[in-house]
Amino acid sequence: MDNNNKPSGFGGFRLIFFALLAGLVIAGLMMGQSGNVPDWEKCKESLFQQMFSDQCTPRRGFEQPELPSANTGGENV
Repeated sequence: MDNNNKPSGFGGFRLIFFALLAGLVIAGLMMGQSGNVPDWEKCKESLFQQMFSDQCTPRRGFEQPELPSANTGGENV
């Protein structure tokens, strides 16, 4: 018997996987074309750096975003 022609059983799974992957890529492209950029993406620093320092060097083409203050008490000190 020739076992090389035996189906692997993953054909349906592969189809579903690639369909989901294509859906994610298309959704990502559509979200990127909306033009709405979160404030944290307007800074040159990474989100991790922005969490620990209130620095924001604006990227080219973006104005200075307002970063939330570290004061969480609601009172101006």
